[in-house]
Amino acid sequence: NPLPLVTCTDASHAVVSSTHRADYYMSNRLVLLRQWLEAHGISLQRALPSACSSFGLGLAAVQALGAKDVAMSVPHACWEPFSAAVTRSRTARENPKLLDELETFVRQVPSAGTNFVDSSLLAAEIASACSVGTSAEGSTIRSYVQLLPSRAECDLPLLWPLELRRALLHGSSCYHVCEMQSALSSALYACLSSKTNL
Repeated sequence: NPLPLVTCTDASHAVVSSTHRADYYMSNRLVLLRQWLEAHGISLQRALPSACSSFGLGLAAVQALGAKDVAMSVPHACWEPFSAAVTRSRTARENPKLLDELETFVRQVPSAGTNFVDSSLLAAEIASACSVGTSAEGSTIRSYVQLLPSRAECDLPLLWPLELRRALLHGSSCYHVCEMQSALSSALYACLSSKTNL
């Protein structure tokens, strides 16, 4: 099904043409994303939520922008819960032993990049906020995560059931990478969940 066509008529309106059920679903997500942005103090004078072909939702400028024009300003309170650097800093302050253990764990994994610990901590914090968070920050995270595509919508081999991965990918490099990532994710989850409230 084609994604809805979004026409930005001015800085405050997006017109979505819907002809399929998938279009309705996407247009509903556009409305929800717009509401989330506005509720978190993000001005939509120069950019609006938009359908971005096969990538889902995004933002599109509603007017021509020059080299130094600001398309959108995001308040600190809105982006801070999603900052890996802020999460690392908070973990170092509140749970330095966990940070040390994760760094030790990641040093044993040759394929893990330098930002792996930070992104893992952020993922754990987002998962925790979505399951038990009651703070304003947890609410910000939960309400945003609900706008993201569901696991069923993400057609990634890593997310396929193990039986399907084996049947379709066995013997390929993709199968090997998926198995390595799955094992790494499981080990990392075990390490994090034993030290946090996941």
